[in-house]
Formats: sequence, C-alpha cells, structure tokens
Amino acid sequence: MALRLETFSVEDEWVKPPSAPAEAAEEARLSAYDDGYAAGWEDALAARDDEAARLRDAVGQTLQSLGFSYHEARSHLLQALRPLLEAMVARLLPRLAAEAIGPMVADVVMTLAADCADQPVTLRLHPATRRAVEGYLTPPPSLPLTLTDDVGLTPGQAVLLAGPSGARIDLDGAIAEIAAALAAFYDLLPAERRHG
Repeated sequence: MALRLETFSVEDEWVKPPSAPAEAAEEARLSAYDDGYAAGWEDALAARDDEAARLRDAVGQTLQSLGFSYHEARSHLLQALRPLLEAMVARLLPRLAAEAIGPMVADVVMTLAADCADQPVTLRLHPATRRAVEGYLTPPPSLPLTLTDDVGLTPGQAVLLAGPSGARIDLDGAIAEIAAALAAFYDLLPAERRHG
C-alpha cells in the first residue's frame, strides 16, 4: 500500500469560498443599500428636527426680547411725555377754559332762552369770569337776564337757572378730572412694567 502524504502547498491553503448564486448577491447588495438609505434618512430627519427646535428657540427668544424692548420703549416714551402732558393740563387747559367759558355760557343762555321764553334767567359767575362772559352775551331784549357774582364758584364754573330748568358749566371740574385720570394712568405704569 502506498502512503499518501498531505501536501502543504500555498495553493492548497487558500480555500475559495463557495460561490453564492447571483440573486442572493444582488439581494444582499440591495438590502445594504436600503439599510444605508434608511439610516441616512433618519439622520436627515433628526438633523431637521434639531434645526427646527433651534430655530423655534431662537424665534422665541427674539420675540421675547422684542416684547421687552417694546414695553421698555413705550414706558420710556410715556415717562418722557409726562412733564409735557402735566404742563398742558396745568397751564394750557386752564387758558383754553378761560377763553371758552364766554362762548359756552352764551350758548347755554340762548338755549335756555329758547326753551323757557318767558322765564327770567339767572346767571351766577365767579367775579373774575364776569367780564369774559359779558362780552359774549347778547340776549334778546325780551329775556330778563340777571348776572350775579358768586365767589363760591371757580373761574371755570357758571350756574344758569331759568324757572325749573337750569344748567351748570364746570370747566375747572373737567380739568381736575383730566389731571386725576393722567395721574392714575402714570400710577399704573410701574405695575404694567412688572407684568409686561
């Protein structure tokens, strides 16, 4: 019997893998492509979501900053206007009231004269206002009009009585209400800044 010995040649060491069918190879290639595509798609979606979240945060911070800037600018503007508005109420409105009281009283006297034709009309005025009002009064001769000084009234007030009817003009009271409303408005500003 002959002895057979194993050969250790280089060609024998390398064993070729069994060849896979062509369909299996193509399927493996497509599966790897699909896996890679899916992984890339998931990465793109995650990146998009991260970018959207970052943009939302940035927009939110910008809007918050703009809101704060608006309220801060509004508050500064209103505080800057305060001396002007207070000066208008304290100085300009009383001058306008002094100029307007004569025409207003004359208009009310004429209205009362038309409504209460035969009734005597009594007009009570502050002594300082009398000259300004008399310049506008031209009642009809048939209207009995009596002017009386009343130191209990302010220069921006007048009281008219005609029988059971009457009227009161109070420009000083209106100015005081405007001044109080302006002060109340500015008293609310600090609270608005705390909440704004």
